[in-house]
Amino acid sequence: MKVKVSFVDGENPDQANNTKQAVMIDASMTAIELSNLMRTMTGCEKACSLYLFDKYLIRDTLLDSIQEAACSVEDFLLIYYHEKQSVHENKETPYPDWIRAVKPSADGSVIVSCYDNTVRRDQCLFTFRGPSKKRLINCLDVNHSTVFAGGSDSIVYLNDLETGVCKRWVKVTCPVQSICVHVGMVHAGLTDGSVSLFSDSEGQKPSVQTFKNHLDCVSAVLSTSTGLYTASHDRSVCLIDPSSGQSIKTINLPSSITTACASLSNAIYTGHADGTIRRLIIASPEEDAMMKSQFLSAKKGTWIGAMGVSESGKLAVGDHNGELVFYDERQLREPFYKQSVKGKILSLDWLRNTLYVGGEECVLREFIVN
Repeated sequence: MKVKVSFVDGENPDQANNTKQAVMIDASMTAIELSNLMRTMTGCEKACSLYLFDKYLIRDTLLDSIQEAACSVEDFLLIYYHEKQSVHENKETPYPDWIRAVKPSADGSVIVSCYDNTVRRDQCLFTFRGPSKKRLINCLDVNHSTVFAGGSDSIVYLNDLETGVCKRWVKVTCPVQSICVHVGMVHAGLTDGSVSLFSDSEGQKPSVQTFKNHLDCVSAVLSTSTGLYTASHDRSVCLIDPSSGQSIKTINLPSSITTACASLSNAIYTGHADGTIRRLIIASPEEDAMMKSQFLSAKKGTWIGAMGVSESGKLAVGDHNGELVFYDERQLREPFYKQSVKGKILSLDWLRNTLYVGGEECVLREFIVN
C-alpha cells in the first residue's frame, strides 16, 4: 500500500527547501525506516522524532499512525521531524527549609517561598508589613515590577520585584492557596472555595470583592487566551467572569484537583489527588467552554503536587513521591524524560526552556529542556 508523504522541518516549517518534496512510500514502513529516509531526503544528521501532521508520534509503523489520525492512505501526508528532546539538570541551589512556591520572573530572577516563612529573590530576603508576625506564602505571581504573594495569614502582599520591599498588603477572608493577575485584576483563590479579586493599581485602597464558586479549596487560578479559570479540590473547573468573579460555566471531574496549569495551545491540565492527570480542551466563551479528555495516569494514589507547561509545549509534572516527568504536548501517551528527587515536589514553574522545581529536599533544582 503506497502513500504520498512529504517531510517537513518542524522547527522551520515555512522554509522552502527540499523537505517539502513529496515521495511515494510503503505505508508499512517503520519509524526507523522513515527516519533513515528522512535523513536521505533532507540531509538532516540530528536524532529526530517523527510526527504525522505534527501531532501523532510515529512509534511503530506509518500505517499505525494513519489509523490513529483517522485519515486515509489516499491523503497527502505531512511528516514533521523534530530534534529529540534533551533534558539536563543545570544546577541545584540550597534553601534553609522546604520550598513551598517558586516563580521565575521575566528578568531571569527566581522568587522562592520557604516553610520558614521567608521569601527570597535569588537569595535576597523580602520584607513584609501588616498585622501578621508569621506568614507562609503559599503562592506567587509576578506582573511587571510587582510580586503578588498569597499567604496562609489571609493576606495578599504586593512587593517590589527589585528590592523585595512590601509596597502594600490586602486582607482577604481566609488563607490564600492560589493567585493570578489577569487583565489588571488580582484573583486570589482561597481555601474555603472563594475567589477574592481587586485591582492591581497602586496608590489607592483596593475594593475587594469575594465570590464563592467552589465548595472546597481553590487549588489553581489560571489566565488563558480564552478567559480566566479556577480549579478546586471539589473536583470542578470553572470559567470565571474576570470582572465580577462569578462562574460562567463549570465542568466536574472524577477526583479532587490538587493543581492545574494552562498551555498556549488552549488546553488546561489538571493534577489530581488520586495520581491521575487530565487534559481539558478549552474553547471560546461563546462555544462549549471545555471538553474533558483523560490522557494518562501517574502512580496509583500518588498526589500530584505541581505541574506547568512551557511556551514550547513541554508539560512537567511533579508528585509527592518525588517523581518528575516531562511530556511533549504533541505526544502525551508517554513521557520523554523522568527524574527522581528526594521528598515531595511541591512547586514548579517555567521560564522559557528552563524549569525550576522545589519541595521537601530544600533545594531549588533547575532543568534546561532543549
